Amino acid sequence: MPQTPASLHPQPSLLTTQVAAATQALGSAAIPLPAIYTGISDYLSVREGNALFVDKTALLQELVDLKRVFLGRPRRLGKTMLISMLNELFTNGPGKFEHLAIAELWREPRCPVLQLSFLNMSNPATFEKDLCNKLRDALFDAGFDEIYDFLPDCNEFKVLAQRIVCQVIKGQKLVVLIDEWDDPLSSNLHDRAAFEANAALMRDFYTWLRESKFIKFMLVTGISRYQYTTLFTGDFITDISLNSKFAALVGYTEEELRTYFAPYITRSAALCHISEESLLDKIRLFYDGFCFDEQGQVRVYSPWSINCFFAQVVQDPKSEPLFRCFWMKSSNAANALRSFIKTHQPDLTFFDTIKDNGIQLKQKYILNSYSFDSGSYALLLLQTGYLTIKEKVTDSQETTLADWFQYRCNFTNLEVEKEFIELVMAYVTGQADASIDTSMVGSLAQNLIDALRAHDMVRAVTAINSMLVRVHYDLWPRQSREAFYRVLIAFFLQILLDPPHVRQEVANNVGRSDIEAIVGNDLFVFELKLIPAKKKAAQSAAAAEEAQAQSTEVDLDPPSLAARTRIALNAYDQLIGKSYGSSSFSPVIKHWYGVVLVISEVTRQVCYWRYFTSNQDLGCGAVEPESINNPPQFDPVS
Repeated sequence: MPQTPASLHPQPSLLTTQVAAATQALGSAAIPLPAIYTGISDYLSVREGNALFVDKTALLQELVDLKRVFLGRPRRLGKTMLISMLNELFTNGPGKFEHLAIAELWREPRCPVLQLSFLNMSNPATFEKDLCNKLRDALFDAGFDEIYDFLPDCNEFKVLAQRIVCQVIKGQKLVVLIDEWDDPLSSNLHDRAAFEANAALMRDFYTWLRESKFIKFMLVTGISRYQYTTLFTGDFITDISLNSKFAALVGYTEEELRTYFAPYITRSAALCHISEESLLDKIRLFYDGFCFDEQGQVRVYSPWSINCFFAQVVQDPKSEPLFRCFWMKSSNAANALRSFIKTHQPDLTFFDTIKDNGIQLKQKYILNSYSFDSGSYALLLLQTGYLTIKEKVTDSQETTLADWFQYRCNFTNLEVEKEFIELVMAYVTGQADASIDTSMVGSLAQNLIDALRAHDMVRAVTAINSMLVRVHYDLWPRQSREAFYRVLIAFFLQILLDPPHVRQEVANNVGRSDIEAIVGNDLFVFELKLIPAKKKAAQSAAAAEEAQAQSTEVDLDPPSLAARTRIALNAYDQLIGKSYGSSSFSPVIKHWYGVVLVISEVTRQVCYWRYFTSNQDLGCGAVEPESINNPPQFDPVS
């Protein structure tokens, strides 16, 4: 296999001109840009602070015309700001919306607003008390001052709800706005008793709303849909989560990004020393891709991620803005996934099936509501924003039923994929609640990347084994174990490498490589070979019968050195002969390296390695396994 030539960089005359012009225009003392708020979701605070505000009001009147609406969106997409705008419109009219689209469209009279958030109300021991207190506070904020004059300490929801209707509201019409409706359930996917206790109270709450006559308009927002709460029973509420008209109701479109953030884009591109289009390409890769359109056409950026990225050039006008995982760090999106994994322990090779081509799901499935037992991994990932619709694959001529539209779904964007992988790796190594920056698996990942940069394969294999030995027994699949090792090692690499720099099962015209990773200017092509554990040999007919009955009993003797060496040599010939890695060549890659990892199922660790280029053997060696008699502590509840 020939060495990849060093990249030939053309003279970037146009790029240089663009950057120079932008830098000159900005000057050494750049004109201050309007503030970008990143921790405030209150409409009036943003407008009165003269901060950047993207006008998302054009569809608010049409939304209100639907009367009772459910909008499902992941966290940090703008649902709370939407509720804040509706609250202001119904409470005070459109006076504070001058120069925005809704100023000419709004036709609703003023009306008291009952605004509630169920965020951080997951404890079943205090849920009913918290709900009663929030109801009292919300009614007081809506102008019903007398709510504290009777039953101020009542913590029985049914008693309080009846008194509210009869003695407080007294036939008036109210607007009801509910944010994060599902958090009491999503936070308890690991605890059946807590989930069911909270669901019972929520069933009473939504039954009360269904049977009451005081609702003028109601908007409920959240992430997931759950049965047994009566919210989705019958035709009580209209679910617009995949309605094409409202696909960009929250989130920033490409046009909005280019229009509202134009001066921020110019400054950021100059600070990064790239063209504006190159900057936008990278922003798109990291933060775009959320799709809530049944036609699979409209895509939006996470407002939180975009605001955080450009806020950097406001706060520090002279420093290059950094691409960070803003959405995952702040959205609390990990809670539902972590809670789900603790109980269901899904097969992690599931991600092997979606990594490249994604998975296909029907619209009916995407909009499903589910219970504690019926929730699926794919549906949870889609509703929480880890996966999103990439395209509609069902031809409209094949079916006119929207319920049966098929969609190809995959990781939403680079930011989401990278942080998701860190969460999974922290979980499988028993550090679910640890920050990846301070956890053992984060430290081991740094050791692995440093070792590859230094071409120290002994150190690299040691880091891989230190990770593998921390995977708890209950998480190992009963089948397809080679795929599980491949996923684990690839995810381990991706903790510090961007996902596009780590690919699995890359095909050419003669086969598939297992893992290809770009570290600096080097391409490492990994080939994994698994040595299964042998069943103990039976010594007699009676022993044979016993061995068959105890089919999980294995021989704990590791494979011989001769066997390991032979397997590694065969894999070496396979890697060279099939030219794995040739499809990954790019100008950034200067050298190709092959790595064979022979893994013993007895120890579940690498027991032998071989390292080489296309024309030179760089080393090989047997590996003593880390102790499995006293493995690291694993707490499946933490």
